[in-house]
Amino acid sequence: MVLTRRPAGVRFRMRTQWPCNAGAGITLALGLLGPFFPSGATRFPSIQAVGRIGISEIRARYGGFFTGRGASARLLQRPALFAALAVVWPVAAAARLLSLCVERSYEKENTGDIFFEAGIALLLRLGETALG
Repeated sequence: MVLTRRPAGVRFRMRTQWPCNAGAGITLALGLLGPFFPSGATRFPSIQAVGRIGISEIRARYGGFFTGRGASARLLQRPALFAALAVVWPVAAAARLLSLCVERSYEKENTGDIFFEAGIALLLRLGETALG
């Protein structure tokens, strides 16, 4: 049996990578609602799929994009993929904030989702800075 030393930063990286993986995991979990539970996916953001085409759109766009983003980051463990997610979530929060201001949509679900999206973005940024 040959023993090799672990590179100096490996233990630190494993310990500090969890925020990125948590953010990507949440993205993946939300994405899996689309293809497998489209009615659940539409309830979460309070949208309605009209007819077969509407359900197809939920499966493809909501499910496909979120699942693809989250799964690729989780499986490939590339800092660039986590960085891309760290850009997507704050942009989503900013778009929701714009909607809140323009449509005056002050419902608790809408304001709560801003914090939810910003929280995922924060997780990804924390992990991203730890990854270097």
